[in-house]
Amino acid sequence: GAGGGGGKATTTGNNAGGGGGGGGYARSSIAVTPGSTQTVTVGIGGTAATAGGASWFGSTGTVYGAGGSAGGEGAAVGAGGSANVGNLATYAGGTGGEGMTTGVLVLVGLLASAFNDRALGILVLAFLLAAYTVVRHLADIELRESGQVVLQGLARPVRRNKTLLAYIVGDGIVLGLAVLLGLALLDAQDGVRNWPLKQAWLRAAPLDVVVPFVFLLLAKAYSRVWYLARVSEYAATGLAVVAGYAAVFGLRLLGIRDGGGTVQWALYYLLLAGTAGPVIVMTRAALRVVQDLMPHLLRGTAAGGSPPARALVCGAGYRTTLFLRQVAYGARDRVPLDVVGIVSDDAAITGHYVHGMRVLGTCRELAALVVQHRIDVLYLVEPIAAAELEHLRESLKIFAVRLVCWDVVETELPLHA
Repeated sequence: GAGGGGGKATTTGNNAGGGGGGGGYARSSIAVTPGSTQTVTVGIGGTAATAGGASWFGSTGTVYGAGGSAGGEGAAVGAGGSANVGNLATYAGGTGGEGMTTGVLVLVGLLASAFNDRALGILVLAFLLAAYTVVRHLADIELRESGQVVLQGLARPVRRNKTLLAYIVGDGIVLGLAVLLGLALLDAQDGVRNWPLKQAWLRAAPLDVVVPFVFLLLAKAYSRVWYLARVSEYAATGLAVVAGYAAVFGLRLLGIRDGGGTVQWALYYLLLAGTAGPVIVMTRAALRVVQDLMPHLLRGTAAGGSPPARALVCGAGYRTTLFLRQVAYGARDRVPLDVVGIVSDDAAITGHYVHGMRVLGTCRELAALVVQHRIDVLYLVEPIAAAELEHLRESLKIFAVRLVCWDVVETELPLHA
């Protein structure tokens, strides 16, 4: 039998009507005369709030399937057709489902659309993740931090909100242009333009742009202060882009049934990773590059027009990095220094560059280096034993050079006066 129609929505709420019942089923074995004519009646499916029609073969007493009942309002559902006739098997139709709220229906519709259209589903996911990142960032500033300072009677904090949006928009542009370049090169392999580039980009972008962007979100690429980031954080961002393209390549392989085009797609995604990855990392590392170049760009003169003191740094460890950054971004009243180079006890690194500075020699060659490079001040950055310090003093007495011990000092301050 035919199924019953659905019920009407409730008049007092936002629930949809109950579902109509399913039509009944019957099966029989009957004897017929060859060449004779048999009548088959097919029931019509029920429309809104109406029952489904019955179906039968020959007569209603031979093989008969009853129609399902109509659904009612809200939770009232239609019963399945049960008055069925058959000498082999009969089954009643299923009962209709209860009406759902409008919100649930919308959600089911979106999930069905996403399932049937992979591109749409990926775009919706990326939009939700990007919206969550931006809204969380702005809410953290506008609600939590601003609320705290207002309660304390202070001024509203100043935050660079535009930086986050610039990174998101910039990464989207880079990923999109990389796909466009990859598709153009892929199409130009045979020397003939076969693809409409715009349509090809629209088909590829949901995967080739959105998936790497999602991986960047998961790698917290939009939650870091990049001018204070470590090298591992830059590497993690680049690897996130590569992992995103690897995931898309895996999805592409699932759609290739005969194995054809695998090498072509592999080269395509290698090109995308090799193009977009370095560009995205460099957009974040640009400020650090400028910072590293600043010591060379800011070599000026001291107050009164005199040249800066020529300095030599003794040590090549991490403390030397802190010292050089302090020299480059120190207070304005600090005497300008022209750091000529570094000396180290490790003779293997002589002639190489450490922290952007050339290693001129070892500590045993200090006297000759002071004369050769006209050094005004020698900074002892790394820890030095008392005996070695005394020996250094004796060897430098005959030169007009200052000896300065630079140290990162940890001082515990009392809580009570």
